[in-house]
Amino acid sequence: MGALIGLFCIMAVVGSAIAIWLNTKFGKKWLESL
Repeated sequence: MGALIGLFCIMAVVGSAIAIWLNTKFGKKWLESL
């Protein structure tokens, strides 16, 4: 159970980091290049 909660927390942190990165100018340029 503890491992599952830990994994969920890691996924939440990673997801937030990706969302912030995509909101940067570099992230937007990268999305447009896809």
